[in-house]
Amino acid sequence: MKIICWRTGQSERLGGQIIRAALLCATGLLFLGGTNMASAQTRSSFAHALTSSGPSPQMPKSAASVFDWLVGDWAVDVYDYTPDGAKWAGKGEWHFSWVLEGRAMQDVWIVPRLSERNEATPKEHNRYGTSLRIYDPKINAWRVFWFNPVTQDRTEITARKIGNDIVQQGLDDDGSYIRWTFTDIKPDSFVWLGESSTDGGKTWQLGAKFIAQRMAESKR
Repeated sequence: MKIICWRTGQSERLGGQIIRAALLCATGLLFLGGTNMASAQTRSSFAHALTSSGPSPQMPKSAASVFDWLVGDWAVDVYDYTPDGAKWAGKGEWHFSWVLEGRAMQDVWIVPRLSERNEATPKEHNRYGTSLRIYDPKINAWRVFWFNPVTQDRTEITARKIGNDIVQQGLDDDGSYIRWTFTDIKPDSFVWLGESSTDGGKTWQLGAKFIAQRMAESKR
C-alpha cells in the first residue's frame, strides 16, 4: 500500500481552511526571512499543488456527488466502544478537500482536536490520520485508503452509495468484515458508524460512532 502522500497529508489541515492557514503563515513569517520564509513558501506551494476547488470535469457527476458534500470542516463528537459495551467519549475535527486535480477526495481526521493535542497525548483513541478516496470506474465505486501514523492502523475499503447512505466495506487484517457508514446525512451534519463482524456479516458490533456538525466558517 502506498502511503507517501498520506504521510505528508497528516501534517496539513485540508478542507476549506488549508489555503487560508498557509497564507496566514506566510504573512506572519514575512518579518523572519531566510529559512522560515522558504519553509512558508514550500508549505503554500504544497497546499496549492495538492488541493483542488472541485472534482475533475472528467469524473462522472454521479460519482463526484458521493463525497462532494463532505468538502469543508467538521466538528465531531467521538464515541468509541469496546466489545463489552464500554464507551469512551471525546472531541475531534474532520477536514475534507478535493485533491490531485479533483481526481480524489482526501481528509484529515484528528482526535483529540488540534487545540487539545501535545507531546503527551496518549496513543489510545488518538487519531491524526488521513484517508484518500479514489473513484474507480471499472467497479463504479470508490477505493478508500485510511492510514493513522499515530497507531500504524491502516485500512483499505470500497465505498458505494446505497440508498441515502454511503457504505464502505472491506476486510480487517484478521479476516473480520469492516463496515463504515455515513448515514443521517444532512447539509450541515452527518453520523458515521464503524462496525465489524466476525461471523461473515450475520451480526455486527459497533466500534465507533461519530456525530459531525459543519463548522460555521465552513458552511456552503
